[in-house]
Amino acid sequence: MKKEDAVIAARRVITEEWGINIINLNERNDNKDGYKWLAIKYFPEYYDFVNLTTTGRPRLKKGYEVHHIDFDHSNNVISNIVVLTVKQHRTIHYRFDPTFNHTKKLLSSYLIGKPPYNKGKRGVRKETSDKMSAVHKDTHRVYDNPEHTKWHMEKN
Repeated sequence: MKKEDAVIAARRVITEEWGINIINLNERNDNKDGYKWLAIKYFPEYYDFVNLTTTGRPRLKKGYEVHHIDFDHSNNVISNIVVLTVKQHRTIHYRFDPTFNHTKKLLSSYLIGKPPYNKGKRGVRKETSDKMSAVHKDTHRVYDNPEHTKWHMEKN
């Protein structure tokens, strides 16, 4: 899927399927964290202003994330920013982000409760490890290993 098509499809899911309004303004903030300040201004209902962090900025409420609609994190225009639940955010990147590493997606079904890029210090959990063949375990150490990807493609 081309990036332009992915952006159109993601925008359609956000607005039509989930009923989330995208603010159609050209206000921008080019600071490093500019998207956060725009999100605070236009989506205050998703922020916790009572428990300010040590930096003095409010934090997003638990379970929410800021999404850049065109998948470009440097494009800090409010019409490109929306607040989604964590599940919605992962769904959009899983389905439409052309830069998303799909190997991570394939692996996540083998991990219990955590995607591979958040697996923690212990690595793959024992219950998960027991499900994998010895060949698969060898390739599991490197996520971008072509043999590992091939193994998942054959299983699905």
